[in-house]
Order: sequence, then structure tokens, then C-alpha cells
Amino acid sequence: MVLIPKGTKLTVLASTGTWIKVSYQLKTGWVSADYLKTVANLAPKLYRYAQVAGSVLAKAEASSDVLFKVSKGSRVELLKTVGSWSRVGIGSRFGWMDSNDLGESAPKSKPKIYNWTTAKASVRTEPDADAKLLDLINAKTRVEYLKKKGSWRQVKTDAGTGWVLAAQLSDTDPAAKSYRWTTGSVNLRKGPSVAKASLGTLPSWEKVIHHRISGAWSEVTTSKGHGWVANTGLSKSGPLPVAVYGTLRPGQGPYRAMLHGKTTGEERTRIVDHNLYIDNKNGLSYILPEASQATGVVSYRMTLKRGSYNSTVARLDAYERYDPSKLPDNQLYVRKRVTDTEGNTVWAYVGGAKMSKYLRTSGIKVPTGDYLKRF
Repeated sequence: MVLIPKGTKLTVLASTGTWIKVSYQLKTGWVSADYLKTVANLAPKLYRYAQVAGSVLAKAEASSDVLFKVSKGSRVELLKTVGSWSRVGIGSRFGWMDSNDLGESAPKSKPKIYNWTTAKASVRTEPDADAKLLDLINAKTRVEYLKKKGSWRQVKTDAGTGWVLAAQLSDTDPAAKSYRWTTGSVNLRKGPSVAKASLGTLPSWEKVIHHRISGAWSEVTTSKGHGWVANTGLSKSGPLPVAVYGTLRPGQGPYRAMLHGKTTGEERTRIVDHNLYIDNKNGLSYILPEASQATGVVSYRMTLKRGSYNSTVARLDAYERYDPSKLPDNQLYVRKRVTDTEGNTVWAYVGGAKMSKYLRTSGIKVPTGDYLKRF
């Protein structure tokens, strides 16, 4: 026989007449029903999060007295809802909040934005050069950016919140390296001018450290040393994927010779703002930019292996009869940057100027934009 304390929760196994068989502390036995009470399972508590800093009111009306304040992100227990008001509780305190100020999840805080001083800078109490000086901070100091007003930016520093001239701030960390990639064979020069001596030629898609821009030139550090490269020969992104839409698509004959085993990814997509044309003389396919009436062109985005990127692109250029060292006007195809439906910038071989003019008058436009459904 076991004596069970009052208020103990028991598991019911069976019942006979006025007796109940129960489980207690790994033992089973019978208890008179006179000593037991059935209690319904309690509903789980519901919680909400304050989406803004707000007030908990005595009544469900905006003019009611404020009982206490809650900060943004505070968790409150939701007790009931009446119209647009919610009865909430925090610990032993209860009241009403506007339901629009509550959410099922905690609000996401905005990421902090940082600036760096480009020179020794004065932090003032107001956005005015004559305002009281709050702090004097050194160059390359990181400050939290809050907002702007005219030619001033409000920032938070170790000394507090104040104002700094926008001209003395940069959103680029001076300690972080900035990179660019050469888009072709480019000359590295001693200074920002074609009149300056060449320090050598950089290969396509060399990754270089980018320091600054001066007019049409960029100061860089490369495998051949420090110098200047024309901005037109640099890209902010690395080697681009190549979009293929005709005989180079997977499953076509030339694909195996040109691209099989040379990619790390092959994804079906569609080139936007272009249409597909067929030259009815020889059956060659071309894409032409026609943003206003474009159906897009079915293609495959081919991510090329880095180790053989330059050689693969050179082989594709030769296959498409494109010579990057010559002017594009007289070439059948020109390798250009285009955009696909996922927003990726990719290379594609687009019809040259003269070929485009001919195709728009004498070529066959493919309504589906799909080379495999051209007939």
C-alpha cells in the first residue's frame, strides 16, 4: 500500500465501478474514485512580441490610462483578443495593447551601418561647423552611421552621438582589400595615361587589388607589380558564366567537344531582353537585343572551371568566330554581357552590328526563343 499526496497527477489505466486503476512511481494499484478528480489538459500559453516600443493600457481604448511601457521585442502572454485590442500579461502585470503592435515573432533589428573617417574629423553636437565640438577622431576610425542631413552625417562614436561632414567619411573599410578582375589582356602602366610606359600585359581574368580610381584609370596591384589599368579593362565581378543557346547546349554535337567536362554547373535559364533569330542562308542562330518586344532566349548558364577558364573562353571565342582584339562592328558574333531571368550577369555571343541589321530584315525570328523548337 502506498500513500499518495494530495494534488498528485496520476495516469488512469482502467476503472471498475467506483475504483480506478492508476500508475504512480512505477507502481500500479487501485484508488477509490471518491479521492480522484478529473482535470482537463490546460491549453498552451500563447505569446506575442511587441513590434514597436509601446504602452500597456488599463482599458481597450486609446484614451485609457497607461499602466506600464514595453520595449520593442518584449514578449507578452496573449490572454484574449477583443476587436483590435489584445489583453496581455507580463509576469504579474496585465493590460491592453493595440493588436497591430504585436507579432508572432520578434521583430528583426536593422543591421548597423558603419562609416570610416578618411581624415582627422571633428564630431559636433549639431550639423553646423560652428556647433560645439563633441570629439576629434583620427583617420580610419569606424563610426556607426545613423542618418544624414545636408552635407552632414549623424554618427555614433565612443564619445556619443554627433555630426561629421559627409566629405570626411567613407562607407569602405580602409583595412579591407577591394578586388577587380581584368576582362581581357590589358596593359599595366606607370601612370593613369596611355602616354605612360607599359609595365607589361596582364592576362584575362587576373584578380588584382584595387586601390582607387582617377578619371578613366584605376590604381592596382598585380602579379606584375603596382600600376594603372584603364577602367574599361576591369570588372567588379570574377569570371562570368557563359550562356549558350544553340549548338553548344547540352545534348548537341559541339557541346561534347567544347564544354563537356569543363564546367562546374549547367543550369537551364532564359536570356532576357533578347530574341532568337536564324540566318535562313546557313541556319546559324543569333540572339539580338530587343528589350521592348523580347520573348527571351532559352539557354544554359555554364559555370566554367576556374583552372581552365581562359582557355575555354578562348576556344568558345574561336568557335563563334569572335576576335576580342578586333572592332566588333564587322564580326558575326560579339561576346557581350547579358542578364538571365535569375538576374545573373553572363557572357553570351550576340549578333554583330551588321549581322543584326541583316537578320531584322531577312532573318527568321523564333517566337518561342528556343533553338530546339526553331522549326
